[in-house]
This record gives sequence, structure tokens and C-alpha cells, in this order.
Amino acid sequence: MPSWRPPAERLGHVAFRAVAGVPLGPPGGQHPGARPRRHAREKRLGSAGAPNTVIQYSSLGCSHCADFHNQTLAALKSQYLDKGVATFVYRDFALDRTSLLGAMVARCSGDGRYFTVLDVIYQSQPAWAGASDAWGALQKVLRDAGLAQSLIDACVATAAWKRA
Repeated sequence: MPSWRPPAERLGHVAFRAVAGVPLGPPGGQHPGARPRRHAREKRLGSAGAPNTVIQYSSLGCSHCADFHNQTLAALKSQYLDKGVATFVYRDFALDRTSLLGAMVARCSGDGRYFTVLDVIYQSQPAWAGASDAWGALQKVLRDAGLAQSLIDACVATAAWKRA
């Protein structure tokens, strides 16, 4: 029976292959004519009918993910998403408990607020990610951004985030 390994360890060989330039699949990343799979509740920016799709798997506690979100996403949006050249799909890939809880709150905060909540979480990452009580620090950030504690509690205590 295989033993459990953390997600980062399981993905180590994939990251190595990507960095080393080893193809991860067929040329171009997909079989000819294949469209990326669409998940029922995935969060996206840009037109769903755009000819290109950028898919990001991201963890809210990952500093590299925060750098991309805070420094690169705006340029991607203005150069490709706003022009209908590509659509951006964001998929949560929580690597720790606090990132998972933060993703749950972002999802159940409402479709119109999802990326706004992600902005707040990523921009404030240095304030909460290294804290001794990271979840408590993140809750404070979310409250300061206008989310009610009752919403935060309801999101993590129920399955409401699964429907978002």
C-alpha cells in the first residue's frame, strides 16, 4: 500500500520535469484539438470563449504564487484577458491548512468578490503567512477587508464553499 506524501513532494518530479524542459505530455501540452477540461465551479477571468486558456494551480501561502498574483497577473489581464486572447482559470491547490481555509472563505464570499478576496489575501501574505497563528492572522486581514467574522466562520464550518 503506498504511503501518504505531502502534495509538494508528490509533485516534485513534475516540477523537476517542467524546470528541466522535459515535455510533460504531447507537444503543445494537449492532444491536437483538445480543449482544457472545464470544472463546474472553477473561477476564471476573461472570456470563456477565448482561444487560449491559462490555468494556474495556486496555494495562498505560497510566496511564488503571491508574486505571480501581485506582480504578473495584472499584465496578463491587460495584454491577453481583456483583449479576448486568453482566459485565466484559477484553481486552488492548498498546501497547508491556512491556505485551505482561506480558499474556502474566498469561494463562499460570492462570485463577484472571489478575486477581490484573493487580492487581499495575496497582498497581505507577509502579515499572516509567517505568524505563529497564521489562521488567526488571516482572519484579522479578512475582517479588516470588510468580511464579517460570521461569514468567515460559516464558510469554514459548513459546506457552503463547495457550492461556490
